[in-house]
Amino acid sequence: MLNTTGKYNLIDISFLLPVNSDDTVLLIGENALLAEGLSKVCKRVIKNTISSPLCDKGSLDLIIVNDMAKGESLNSQLSTLNNLLKEGGYICLPFFNVWRGGYSYRCVSRKLIEAGFKDIESYIPIPSHINPKFIITTKDDSPLKYYLSHHFERDSFYKSLIYIAVRLSSAAGIFKYIAPSYIITARKFG
Repeated sequence: MLNTTGKYNLIDISFLLPVNSDDTVLLIGENALLAEGLSKVCKRVIKNTISSPLCDKGSLDLIIVNDMAKGESLNSQLSTLNNLLKEGGYICLPFFNVWRGGYSYRCVSRKLIEAGFKDIESYIPIPSHINPKFIITTKDDSPLKYYLSHHFERDSFYKSLIYIAVRLSSAAGIFKYIAPSYIITARKFG
């Protein structure tokens, strides 16, 4: 579990992905703290859009997408991003879940595989990927249990119901499918 509430809010991206001083990173969308943190760790950070990334094919080690282009298909965007990555390069995609106007976890995972990605990992940002306080892995439910036990206040009936729903869905292994938003990382086939 990554606590992002401190001085280095979202700067320690190494929790999600391997980054090093030789990496060239494309950051799509706005996130000043992330850009600042990456620029301290990586060789080059490029901020741009999917439609005009200003990068050569196969030149990037990491792409972090904070905002997918509206009106373009997810398939074509993922294909474009895949072409920009070096073999073995990583992509990081935060999404609202489908019931919040985004894409389902299953849909994004399938489309990543179709676009040539593998090693798909998922994380739950709490309360959402817009300004997370915590980022929790979905590999096992112990970080989520820790969060619920130590950081989730059950001071109302509504919050108590949320607590119960999260605990039950986590135990059933379906929390990543119903969480308000999620972050997916994947690696380009190499």
